Amino acid sequence: MILTCTIETPLGAATVSAENEALTGLWFVGQKYYPSKSNTWIYKPDYPVFELLRNWLFDYFSGKNNILNFRLDPKGTLFKKAVWDILLEIPYGQI
Repeated sequence: MILTCTIETPLGAATVSAENEALTGLWFVGQKYYPSKSNTWIYKPDYPVFELLRNWLFDYFSGKNNILNFRLDPKGTLFKKAVWDILLEIPYGQI
């Protein structure tokens, strides 16, 4: 069962998804690769992972070096997952 909600960020509204207490995806509303089956997901904005994400994003955009306090389980190919794992190694504020 995929849970979802929309979160407002300084970069625009984002749809997020979660399963089994882990964040599984984040897409900006209207982006090119927006998930096509999101209309079958269950809207649950009070799901704990979404609340943790909201707080983390607030701190992140406020300039606080914030360590993730929720699980990530993105859905994608092995290549995409390898890239995402590398991206997680980039220190806060670095490129």
